[in-house]
Amino acid sequence: MNKVVILHGNNTYNYGSFMMLTNFIFSVEKYIIDNSLEIIIQCDTESDFIRVQNSIHSNLKITALYTNIKTVGRNPIRRVKNGYYRFVYLVYKILAYKPTAVVVLGGDDLSGCYSKLGLVLELFKLTVIAWKTDLILVSQTIGPFSSWIIPLARFVFKKCHLYLRDPLSHRYSTEVLHLQNSILSADLALLDLPGQDAITDKYQDFGLSKDEYVTVVISGLVSSYTKDVDAYVSSWVTVLQHMAEHPLLKSKKIVLLAHVLKPDWCDDRRIIQRIYCILSHCIPRSEERFVVITDVLLPVEARSVLGNGLFTISCRMHGAISSMQMGVPAICVSYSVKYAGVIGEGLGMKDLIIEAGNTELWQSGKIATLLDEKIEHVLKNPELSKRILRKVSVSQQILRSQLRSIAQLL
Repeated sequence: MNKVVILHGNNTYNYGSFMMLTNFIFSVEKYIIDNSLEIIIQCDTESDFIRVQNSIHSNLKITALYTNIKTVGRNPIRRVKNGYYRFVYLVYKILAYKPTAVVVLGGDDLSGCYSKLGLVLELFKLTVIAWKTDLILVSQTIGPFSSWIIPLARFVFKKCHLYLRDPLSHRYSTEVLHLQNSILSADLALLDLPGQDAITDKYQDFGLSKDEYVTVVISGLVSSYTKDVDAYVSSWVTVLQHMAEHPLLKSKKIVLLAHVLKPDWCDDRRIIQRIYCILSHCIPRSEERFVVITDVLLPVEARSVLGNGLFTISCRMHGAISSMQMGVPAICVSYSVKYAGVIGEGLGMKDLIIEAGNTELWQSGKIATLLDEKIEHVLKNPELSKRILRKVSVSQQILRSQLRSIAQLL
């Protein structure tokens, strides 16, 4: 029996990562003829594995690889220990299975938009794995890289089956890294989630009616936007006040949805609760206008909320993707190149992106003005939904074809 290890779907409390994991397994299984495949998925905890089992009912044998990766804070000793588990011990555990292939799911861990040290260690980890078995990178954003990381990335990626989820990454791979093995694909979350048809009305459980609310996904990853947390909070309070007072939205509810619940330092719930606490004191009958959803959900349940509103505002890219997958326009509050690649280039929705990784935008309050303008744009252009669905359909066709090819590799 062939064994395949799947990495980067380990945190199921990040709904974006979880979507990609379930969609990959669900889609690939369709093309495995005799079910002679064991899938080993990297998981942070036992509860993550249970959530996977609750999301997808597969005939394939699926087991968990627990990797002892924990939130470490600023303690240097714990950071070193975590680094050992994440890069050294994990490689040892993976290769002990003697897998026929290792699949690394996207998104942007290989993009260079986070820690440079983390990126380098990740590239070295992939190099070791690629020496021992087939390495398949699926639905990735890569680059841009700087200085000596460029030849390192080129060396690593040449050894892989490389599927890129957006045109910007693909151009970068061919024009800068000079790779001939990269394939332009799309984001896995653009496919229907397992059980999506059966649970499309989950949003009603929160007292919501179709097209009678707007969903706002505010990120707990504040440092990607600004070092000034107070400015971040006050800007969102201003935006939400403007929405509550907007003539065309006065009859609509405003949903604050947490999309990433772990790790603790970027948990969306913390920032949402802080913002709502202020709103509850400055907006009359705020409990009637605002619906705060911080429950632990399955991705398909979150998608039901995101895909049945009037429109969405999202700091989490997969929150935006879930909305657009169901034809709902999503204003993207961007902090990295992945938004421009996946949403702007891939789905042709450049007009729905605000580049917001700039402290001055938040401290000056200009971000509120930019969001007000995008809201007006969405409200005045009802044809956006048809544009989005056409692009999503094309992306889905590409994904299905390539997942069939990947299944053959496995």
